[in-house]
Amino acid sequence: MSHVERVIDIDASPTEVWATVADLDFVGDWNPNVISATTSDGPFGLGTTRSCEFTPSGRIDEVVSAWEPERLLEFEVGRHGGIRGARMGIKLKPADSVTQVTAIADYELAFGPLGPVMDRLMVQRQLGRMLQRSLDGLKQHVESARSNAMPARIRGATE
Repeated sequence: MSHVERVIDIDASPTEVWATVADLDFVGDWNPNVISATTSDGPFGLGTTRSCEFTPSGRIDEVVSAWEPERLLEFEVGRHGGIRGARMGIKLKPADSVTQVTAIADYELAFGPLGPVMDRLMVQRQLGRMLQRSLDGLKQHVESARSNAMPARIRGATE
């Protein structure tokens, strides 16, 4: 199994970050890799299914495999393209006045003996860029929502 992760600090509490990542239908609002998403009916949590349309890789079906509010959200992903299976996740960790967010991908390629070579030459870099774009979008979304919620005098506007 291969592993890729990226980390970013977001100027917000874990509660604020969780409110965004746990709203599963709206992942496309902050993740530039996602064109659209639909989820199964019912409250979000362990076992929720979600279908995301990704650019450029197409539709991926996911199942929530870990749901620990303000701490961890993970999805199991079945076979897709050259990936035999994957576990994708977002971990939240309070750190001083920010939340450290880690995007994680653990996956197995389906290319037999060529898999490890393709992984080192191509997949790890592409997946790393995708995870970083996702984190950058999350940071921008959460911090701008937080900034817009502040009274004008705190944001520096004149009265």
